[in-house]
Amino acid sequence: MCSISGYGQTGPNTNHLAFATVIHAASGVTEILRQLHGKNIRPAAHGISWGDTIAGYHAAYAIMASLFHRERTGTGQYIDISMFDSLFFTIDHHVQYYLMTNEQNPIFGFIPIKGKDGYLNIGLGKYEMILRLLDCIGRPELAKDERFKNMARIIENQMDFFEILESWIQGFDSEEEAENILRKAGLEASKVRSIVEVIHSSQVESRRLLTEVNHPKIGKVKSINSLLKFLETESKLRGLPPELGEHNREILSKILHYTDEQIGNLYHEKILFSVPQNQ
Repeated sequence: MCSISGYGQTGPNTNHLAFATVIHAASGVTEILRQLHGKNIRPAAHGISWGDTIAGYHAAYAIMASLFHRERTGTGQYIDISMFDSLFFTIDHHVQYYLMTNEQNPIFGFIPIKGKDGYLNIGLGKYEMILRLLDCIGRPELAKDERFKNMARIIENQMDFFEILESWIQGFDSEEEAENILRKAGLEASKVRSIVEVIHSSQVESRRLLTEVNHPKIGKVKSINSLLKFLETESKLRGLPPELGEHNREILSKILHYTDEQIGNLYHEKILFSVPQNQ
C-alpha cells in the first residue's frame, strides 16, 4: 500500500492540508526561483503542480521497488511518500552546498533573454561555454573584461552580461534564427515556446507524446500518451481514466474475495463510494 500526502505520516506537519502551491513555498523551491530573478522580486506562482506530479513519480518508483522486494522476499510493504520530501529532493544541490559550507548557495541562472518578439534561453553551465558564446556573438574581447573574466564575476555582473546578449539577439528577426546559430556553434538554446507551439512541435509528434482515445460519453479525445520508451514493449495509453470507485466491486470481489454482502455493507457505511455508471 502506498500513501501520498503533503508532509508524510510523521513529523510536526503531518496533519496539515496540502496544496502544490503551498508545498512549493514550504520546500524552498519558490524562494530559489524568486532569487533567480533578483532578491527584490515578488515570488511568482509556478503555473505547474510540481509537488503533485513529482510525488507521483517517486510513488511509482517506490511501488515498483517494493514489488521487486516482494518477489524476492514474499513480504509486502507500506510506502509513505510526501510531496514535501519529493520537492526537497529536487533542491539537492542547494541543500548540499549549505551542508558543506554553512552558507547559502549563490542563486544564479541564465534567465530568458528578450528578443524582438519573444525570449530565448541559453544553456551555459561552464565558463568554456561562455567563451564559446562570446566568440559566437562576435565579442571575444569580453573574456578579458574584468566583469566577465570567470563565472564568479559573471554572476556578480549578470545583468550587464544579459544586456549584451539581449542586444545581440534583438539583431535577428526571430529567436529561432539566434537559436540555430548558437546550436551550430555547439551551444544549446531554445526559444521560450508557448504550450500551443510545443503541442504542435515535430518533437512531440516524433516522440508520440499525444494519442487519441474513444470516450464513450464525449467521443474521440486527444490525450497525453505514455512517455516510457522500451525496446521490447510498447508503452501507450490503455483504456480510459476510471470514474471514482468504478472498479471497487471488481477489485474487492475478484482479488480480495469479498462477498456481495460485505461490499454492500461498505457502501451502506459510506466507506466506499462510486459514481453511477449511467451519469
